[in-house]
Amino acid sequence: MKRANVAALWVFAASFVLVTTILMSAEADARLLDRGLSLEVLALQLRTPEQIARYMWRHFAFETDQRQFGQSDHWQSPEELLANQKGDCEDFAIFAHSLLKLNGIPSLLLNIYGRRFAHTVCLFKQNGKYHVIDGAEVKHFEAEDIKALSSELYPFWEKTAVVTPSPARNRGTILTEFTQRVKARQKLATFA
Repeated sequence: MKRANVAALWVFAASFVLVTTILMSAEADARLLDRGLSLEVLALQLRTPEQIARYMWRHFAFETDQRQFGQSDHWQSPEELLANQKGDCEDFAIFAHSLLKLNGIPSLLLNIYGRRFAHTVCLFKQNGKYHVIDGAEVKHFEAEDIKALSSELYPFWEKTAVVTPSPARNRGTILTEFTQRVKARQKLATFA
C-alpha cells in the first residue's frame, strides 16, 4: 500500500472512532432521561450551580406556556420538566432551586418585573454574595442583597418578588416584594 492510502485509512479510522464515541455519549445522555431519573438521583450527580445549568442547557428546550399548555402561565414541577424536557424561565428556575436545595445550597425563586417584561431566576448565595441561575446560565454578581442583585441583573426593574411554587395553582405565591419605581425612573431620566 502507498503511504497516502495508509494515512487516509488511519484518518478514516480515527474519524470513525471519534464520531462513534460522540454518538454513544449522546445516546447515554438520552438513556439517562429515558430511565425516568428522580430529582434525588439527579441531585447526587449535579452538585454545583454550574453542573445544574449545564444539564439544563443540554437536556431542556425553551417553550412558552401558551404554546406548551395553551395558557399564559403554568409553573411546572421539576418532575414535569424532566418528563416534558421543555419549559420557560420559571420552570428552569424551579428545577435549579430544587436541585440546589437537595444539595444543601440555600436558594430562592426571584420574579423580576419591568415595564414590559417579567422574568424568573433562581437566586443562590455563595461566599456571602448573591448569584443567579438564569435559564441555563450561571451569572455571578458581587451583590450583597436582593435589590442590588436585581439592579445588576436588570437595571430598569420596577418590582421583584421572592416567590414559592404553588402546585395547587400551577403558579407562584409571593413571599416578599421589593419596589424600585423611583430609582428606575431616575435612571431613565439620566439617559434621556
